[in-house]
Amino acid sequence: MPPGSFDSARNEVEEQSHRTWSCCARSYFLELLFILARIYEAPESKVCNNIDGSSALVTNVLLYISSNYDKRITISQICSTFNTNKTTLQKQFKLATGQSVIAYLAALRVKLATLMLKDTSITIPHIADRLGFSDSTHFNKTFQKLTGYSPGRYRSEFRGVKE
Repeated sequence: MPPGSFDSARNEVEEQSHRTWSCCARSYFLELLFILARIYEAPESKVCNNIDGSSALVTNVLLYISSNYDKRITISQICSTFNTNKTTLQKQFKLATGQSVIAYLAALRVKLATLMLKDTSITIPHIADRLGFSDSTHFNKTFQKLTGYSPGRYRSEFRGVKE
């Protein structure tokens, strides 16, 4: 969960400054639960933060993505942050996770979006913004590609459904 999210969640609960404050607070709680579940899931699933046998680079990039998914993240930025080149990063990351860095980031964001769409009333543009998508159109296209549903249709079909 991005570090600033704890402060945002606390502010939502303390201030109750708008009528949807409870949904926003709930969405922060869902993010926290999702990240905790990812930390404790089985390493063989290849989606947790510490994959057995992964390089330190991949482990650090996974932690970075988990902490910053709400921000704009580029391959160039990750390479600069971890003092590596694009080829090395992509090769090691794909070997460890089976996905490219960008595909992994998109899947993480969409998974969190599914939770928020099912369990909160936060608007779709707000969800897109909270999860680091540049705009609602990009969010809608990515969500549709990965789930087969538009965010609105997903919400209407799966609202309140537990996995």
